[in-house]
Amino acid sequence: MTAIRNGRTEVVSLLIEAGANIHLQNERGDSALMIAASEGRTKVVSLLVKAGATLGQQQKEAYELLRSASERGYVGIVTSLIAAGVDVNGRDKDRDSALMMAIRNGRTEVVSLLIEAGANIHLQNKRGDSALMIAASKGRTKDVSLLVKAGATLGQQQEEAYELLRSASETAYVGIVASLIAAGVDVNGRDKDRDSALMVAIRNGRTEVVSLLIEAGANIDLQEIRVSFRFSLGHFTTAWTYDSRRLLVPL
Repeated sequence: MTAIRNGRTEVVSLLIEAGANIHLQNERGDSALMIAASEGRTKVVSLLVKAGATLGQQQKEAYELLRSASERGYVGIVTSLIAAGVDVNGRDKDRDSALMMAIRNGRTEVVSLLIEAGANIHLQNKRGDSALMIAASKGRTKDVSLLVKAGATLGQQQEEAYELLRSASETAYVGIVASLIAAGVDVNGRDKDRDSALMVAIRNGRTEVVSLLIEAGANIDLQEIRVSFRFSLGHFTTAWTYDSRRLLVPL
């Protein structure tokens, strides 16, 4: 354990070959494998696993460490824990997975590692949010791409996704709009007033969002679109009005 903690890989190898008990635990209940994983000693983890070491009864502690490392972006520790056999689909009290924590904190490299390790991309937390919905709501376009490539969809969260799209279109959070589009949001959804995200973007002078929505297939052949655009021309004199006019069909 001392050799592991101090990164003495060659010594660890010699001790294992000499018959060192790889299953012993110290006073804190840590095994050699848990120590190696917590220190991010990937080579040592490989040696121990090859020799027959497992996390055994330490899966809970291992998951807590995985969650923390995923949140902070400690790639070496995440890699070591995966190699040690941690349950990548463990959950905390809020039903968040390590994948969700990595996404929420912008740890794209960790997200990729967890997906490759078999993390369930369809899980939902207590709030009903999936990994894809979290990524889209945070504007994590790279994470959205990884999740969609792995087969994630918005599924039953289309309504929540549209509400987020409408809000992001109104306030010009371009990253979130782009992420939601990549995640497969219905760009032609409507709110209780029958407004689409495009109408809201036009009304609030969000030219870049207007462009994104049109490119994503937002319906511009609606009478309401023309009304929204006329309203915007009547209330705004800034440069965006000309840019927006070029994006839309002639009035």
